[in-house]
Amino acid sequence: VYIYAIYEDGGQEKSVKLTLSLQDCACCGARIAGGRWLNFMCHNLGADENLDPFTYHAGIKGHLYQWGRKSDGHEVRTSTKVSGTATASELDANGQVQGRKTGQFIMFVYGRKIVSDWRTPSDDGLWSDAAKTVNDPCPPGWRIPAASQWGAVIANNVWSWDGKGRKVGDALYLPAAGSRSARPGTSITSDPESSVPNAPYAYYWSTTGEYNSQWDVYVAHQLGFSSGIEPYIGTNNGITYRNWGQSVRCVEDLP
Repeated sequence: VYIYAIYEDGGQEKSVKLTLSLQDCACCGARIAGGRWLNFMCHNLGADENLDPFTYHAGIKGHLYQWGRKSDGHEVRTSTKVSGTATASELDANGQVQGRKTGQFIMFVYGRKIVSDWRTPSDDGLWSDAAKTVNDPCPPGWRIPAASQWGAVIANNVWSWDGKGRKVGDALYLPAAGSRSARPGTSITSDPESSVPNAPYAYYWSTTGEYNSQWDVYVAHQLGFSSGIEPYIGTNNGITYRNWGQSVRCVEDLP
């Protein structure tokens, strides 16, 4: 809301523009550096928003997104898996899947080198730290957090484990929603072709992507934690392949 304070100064009429932000509820969020407050959505994307966001229930786990993809159905835990990356001819102008792979969870195919992305070539700009992109699945006014924002939330809040997730300060709860493997279920890996519904692990995407020269793969930064592992982001444990399915919790898209 814009409010204009109008007054007289030396016989001249002047005005000052004031900006007022209103919200009709006590929203979810956490503290960051300097005691500032960062608003979060109360639920993971895809969760049942009629459920209490601070009480664990299978319905608040939400969807599992591949890094850089918008909502097209691939994020649903039961979506069809398909082998092979999306090539240039199967991508639209925004770098998203089109054609026969739309809405499908794209796995990698084994060879001499691990394929770490769901598309070829990789693109670090599909999601961005600098500004919300058209591929960001969060609703208007919200965006996926940057790795630096997750880092600030880790550093400035008390995190407590309740057996199914972690309470962050007094106004944010992140359920351990598992992840979805990008590996085909073969004798080579023995990995199932389904999501991990009950494992007490949490993995939340950030917008921060990079090429890892040590691994020779394209990765993205993730917030991770479990019952015995404190929250982390970045370094070797805090990055993972972009074709794995992980949770998304949206943060306020500040100007």
